[in-house]
Amino acid sequence: MSETQLSADIRQALGKLGVWVLRIQSGKIPAYYNGRVRYIHCAEPGTPDLFCPALNLWLEVKTPAGRLSKEQRAWHAKAKRLGVVVVVVRSVRAAVEVARAQRSLAFIRRLTA
Repeated sequence: MSETQLSADIRQALGKLGVWVLRIQSGKIPAYYNGRVRYIHCAEPGTPDLFCPALNLWLEVKTPAGRLSKEQRAWHAKAKRLGVVVVVVRSVRAAVEVARAQRSLAFIRRLTA
């Protein structure tokens, strides 16, 4: 299965659980305007593929054989230093388990606030 298909399957599974999932495009995309190439700048390189705003959770989708790029490793390290939750998931099941765990933690935080 491709990373693109895995990401789509994860978004569908999390959506069924009521999790709001945003797909994030990073880097830049070429666009043509008046015969010239322009670039649409998206999220910074290394930004994870998916964000779950209500859970404050970033998911990096990789196939079982997929590896993080240098930019992704740097983004993850910076995020973790700042207390941001970012997790590499390699299956729909893993993504669902992480989302459920993060949802439970968010619920506990609300109860104890």
